[in-house]
Formats: sequence, C-alpha cells, structure tokens
Amino acid sequence: MDPDLEAFVRVPPPHLELQHTAELEDACTCMALSPDAQLLAAGTFKPSIGFFDLTLKLLRTLSGHAGGTNALAFADGARLVSAGEDGHLAVWQSSSGSCLARLECEGTNVDK
Repeated sequence: MDPDLEAFVRVPPPHLELQHTAELEDACTCMALSPDAQLLAAGTFKPSIGFFDLTLKLLRTLSGHAGGTNALAFADGARLVSAGEDGHLAVWQSSSGSCLARLECEGTNVDK
C-alpha cells in the first residue's frame, strides 16, 4: 500500500473525535440516516433494526425480518425501507415503528 495512503487510512484527522456510541444486539450490517438527519437506522445480523436519535439514544427497535438486515434506506422522512436475509422488503413508519408493508422477493439476500 502507498505509505501516504496508509497513513491517511490509519490515522484519523485531529479535528474528528468520537462523540457518541450505541449498543447493538450484534455487528452492524447497514445504516441509513434520515433526510432531515434526525434519525439513524441500524441493521444487524439479528432480526431487528434499531432507531436512534442524534445522540445515539435508542428510540425503538423494529422486528420484522426472519434473519438479519442487509440494507436500509429512507424513502422520505416518514418511511424506512429494509431488505432482509429472509427475502423480504419491509416498509416502516418512522414515527411509530409500525410495518406498513412487506414484499416477498425472489430468492434470498434481496439487496444483492
């Protein structure tokens, strides 16, 4: 690896510092930030999705996939779409955490 690139990758810039941390059930597989940058959704290998505020306080946990979550995307400020290992897409209401729709897709790992 190029020495200049290696130094850039391994040494964080001095103006960046860790502000908050969050506890997840398992390793994080995907994240999405809401369009207004007020909510963070995080998926793991477990069948749950965590919703956090900007201080990484857990606001709610969504359960809807039989396996882990492969991908997350906010459709707009009000809805989150998740792709699961179970071959389903789910559409969630951001404010309540309720599942609005589940779509079955061909095969598994629907984000691939």
